[in-house]
Amino acid sequence: KFQAAMRDVKACLAKTPADPELRARMESLQQAGATAAASSVADHSESEAAKERGNAAMKAGNSTEALVEYTASLAANSANTAARNNRTLCYLKLGRWAEAEADATLVLQADPNNPKGLFRRASARKELAQQARSPQPALLASAIVDVQSALDLEPTNKRTQALLNELEAMAQPVTPPPPPKQ
Repeated sequence: KFQAAMRDVKACLAKTPADPELRARMESLQQAGATAAASSVADHSESEAAKERGNAAMKAGNSTEALVEYTASLAANSANTAARNNRTLCYLKLGRWAEAEADATLVLQADPNNPKGLFRRASARKELAQQARSPQPALLASAIVDVQSALDLEPTNKRTQALLNELEAMAQPVTPPPPPKQ
């Protein structure tokens, strides 16, 4: 909207350059744009600083503190995909599977070829499927698709291959044992 307003005022000024009201409007828009840009830079700086604090907390083994910092990073800049991806890992470490799955999905909306996002969403879906009281074939199938996509991006990743093996084993139908012979 800001850029559209600037374009409109500039077009009007081109037709009537002496209009003092239009000049005042243009100055007001330019000041608002400068303020918004400065605020955006500050938000991005705070987002990066909070993300770095989260990284330090993760290295120290404090997933709960890291979660707080990554959440602060996202509050300052919701488009910080790295912070969201890292928060996904915190949710996984804390056993908060649904939140991990939701955050990983947002990471993948922003960056569909993010191997960590694919791996983490598949991990969350695996855990959600294990928690369910009844079989979850669709959830397992979507987790398998994520892992296969991650392997397409990183074919030598052993952790991802191991997760695929686990998921495929979980997806195998369980057949009841044969009745005892009499």
